[in-house]
Amino acid sequence: MEPWASRLDWLAFRQHSGVLMRRWLLLCGVVARVASAQKAPPDSQFWTDFVPAWRVNDNTTNELELSLRTALHGAAPTQYWATNTLEWNAASWLGLSAIGSLVESRGPQHGSGYFEARASAGARFTWRGQRVRASEFARIEHRMLRPLDAAAFTIERLRHREQALVALNHSSLSEPRTAFLIADAEWFLVHNGHRGWTSNQLRERVGLGYRLNVHRSFEVILNDTRRRADLDAAFEDGDHVLRLRWRENF
Repeated sequence: MEPWASRLDWLAFRQHSGVLMRRWLLLCGVVARVASAQKAPPDSQFWTDFVPAWRVNDNTTNELELSLRTALHGAAPTQYWATNTLEWNAASWLGLSAIGSLVESRGPQHGSGYFEARASAGARFTWRGQRVRASEFARIEHRMLRPLDAAAFTIERLRHREQALVALNHSSLSEPRTAFLIADAEWFLVHNGHRGWTSNQLRERVGLGYRLNVHRSFEVILNDTRRRADLDAAFEDGDHVLRLRWRENF
């Protein structure tokens, strides 16, 4: 049986080698881009998240992300976020999500800000190796905003993220006391009439995580966001974020 097992392992490797190479290039590109961008950030922010999560049943999980986002340098507003994500694992490689968010944004000027509600639906495609985990997450998002000094309005957009996680000190991401590298890139797309869906924002992230045990993990992440007002123009630096995340699985 050993020759057949070896052949099956080789076929599995060939099937996923393209995915792994793509994620490795993504990992290298995001690390280089975010590291270079931190030299002269135009607008710096600090985000912190607490994420309690629990199983609804064997195939469904729910997580509640509570976030505070504020400026370190520049004119970013202070925001309070509450995001609930219900994800059903239709297969080992496919997760379907329903997401709802509430956002209160204050400032930076006195009396300015807005309240926002978001509804999203998405699909996550995941390849799980021992040391490496690669995923793609696509979602459609409906935003409902009510500024303090203007009429309410809505925005629809698509988001697509590619992510790679790599275990650093153990052979598996699921082992306790595992440090891991995080790298991803996310494209935000808006509908522009006859031109269809076009990207007006790109967010690249790189960071380190630590999985203490099955219940608790921590992440330190650097976000680099680039935007463009004109869809024919190049992306320009928008803001840079230091983000701390604490996840608790119950």
